[in-house]
Amino acid sequence: MDLREELIQIQKRLARRLKKEIRHYVREDTPLLERYRREYEQELKSYSRIASQRELVEAVKEADIVYCGDYHTLAQAQRTPLRILEQVIKERKEIILCLEVVMAKHQNHLDDYLADKITETEFLKRINYAHTWGFTWSRYKPFFDFAKKEKIPVVAINSAPRGIKDRLERRDKRAAHIIAEQTRQNPSALVFVIDGDWHIAYPHLPRQVELALKKYKLTRKTVTIFQNSEKIYWQLVKYRLEHRVDVVQICKSKYCVINTTPTVKLRSYLNWAEEANELSYATLWKTEQSTLSIEDELLMIINLIADFFDLPKQGMEDFSVYSSADLDFLETLIRKRHFTYPEIQEIKHQIESDESYYIKKGHIIYLSNLSINHAAEEATHFINHILAGEFATYEDSREVFYQQVLAESLGFLGSKIVNQRRRCYTPADFAYFLKEYSREKKRDSELVRLQVIAKHVLRHRKLETQKSERLNEKSPFYKSLLNEKPEIRNAVAHSLGYLLGNSLYYGLMKNKIEKEEVRKLFLENFKQRKPSEVYLGLSTTLQKAGVFDIHEDTDDLLCEDVITNA
Repeated sequence: MDLREELIQIQKRLARRLKKEIRHYVREDTPLLERYRREYEQELKSYSRIASQRELVEAVKEADIVYCGDYHTLAQAQRTPLRILEQVIKERKEIILCLEVVMAKHQNHLDDYLADKITETEFLKRINYAHTWGFTWSRYKPFFDFAKKEKIPVVAINSAPRGIKDRLERRDKRAAHIIAEQTRQNPSALVFVIDGDWHIAYPHLPRQVELALKKYKLTRKTVTIFQNSEKIYWQLVKYRLEHRVDVVQICKSKYCVINTTPTVKLRSYLNWAEEANELSYATLWKTEQSTLSIEDELLMIINLIADFFDLPKQGMEDFSVYSSADLDFLETLIRKRHFTYPEIQEIKHQIESDESYYIKKGHIIYLSNLSINHAAEEATHFINHILAGEFATYEDSREVFYQQVLAESLGFLGSKIVNQRRRCYTPADFAYFLKEYSREKKRDSELVRLQVIAKHVLRHRKLETQKSERLNEKSPFYKSLLNEKPEIRNAVAHSLGYLLGNSLYYGLMKNKIEKEEVRKLFLENFKQRKPSEVYLGLSTTLQKAGVFDIHEDTDDLLCEDVITNA
């Protein structure tokens, strides 16, 4: 198996794993929902031919009703219909935009907002946006801005039928009635519908609209635009077309736009669920107002972090970025970057672990997903490498461990500067985990692994707060930790690093430690001081500053300390 095929298989395994995680969040695998999903996937099992953006736009111009699928957490999914509309409106001025974003019962509030009778804040409050929709508003706002600018009506089509059994069908029927009425009353208008991916499969919303129109003895010319079908993406990958093709025709009047990878699409849902912002990178229909390239966004992040810490910027543009979309990535490393096969094996392991990764050789940033947290963390590792140069190498496992902890701490700190809302597991979280799951009689291997990690993290933190000699080189703690499997040691280093980075962040924000202390870390190459000395020195500093243990469940960690006089 060649390297490209290996990477494809890794990406497929990651996609399956992400689907499993998403099912954990959704918790709604009813037989009806499963049938609904199968009917959607049946329509997208293959494509008939390669199409083009121009062909798709022309088809939309000639249609009466267009159904465009939306994967709600994926930024590219919202950009596609907007780019199409921007092209179509040049010739079709009469457009009616039907959106799932707003409940039909809130049409009056929607009309008031479009007429500038109420503010954006008041609109979102009146339609209870956070609870009736809840997906990132900044990605849906452009639809309303476009409608205001072009003076086109927007119609709300969403509803929330009671009950579970047939709510999807009932919801489609309600939306279909609204769409049918709009096209009946405005026969010359293009009714452009933006609805969830699964809804626009023919057996669902389109069929219900067709049935509703039959009552009036009407037919309408339709176009359906699916987005980012996994099966179609892998078919394109088979012929190395994933970067050359962005539109395919499934059958007459049905198209599929491909502008991202399955892993990025699926990961976007988990990032949304975990409240992790994403890079706005997209490749389809770029315009002057469109998003920056992924390299530009990373450079902005790098400059932000460097500016915050007053770090020199020389060499900060010397990096390359790869992502899950780059299926020739490993071949490129061998052919052009002269990586060895052992080095490639290590990189493959990182990719399969769904880890973003900074590769010192070649200054390469690999992003497993487009999370801002991932990007900022790896950007910080790059900054650290550029400023510190090559690190001293140690054979002592204890020193190797602390070198990793310190790298993780800087990475987390950098990401926290970019995204102040980022959280990490605290000692209290680890203690709670151990307490709650110790009652489990049946513990799978993953649960056992997490318990081992939690115990090591808590023991290390406890020893840190005692006399320093308890963590000297002969401490029994190291014997127990360093005898663990590498994946356990790495996970403990990861957790301790995040905790240290979190403490450094709050130490800076509360003016308990100086920026100079952190600048030294960016320049540290461990040739003068051992990693263990650096770590334990920082730990002591943070303990004396009162920011060693941070409890992030308080209302305002950054408020001024209140001193009351007796």
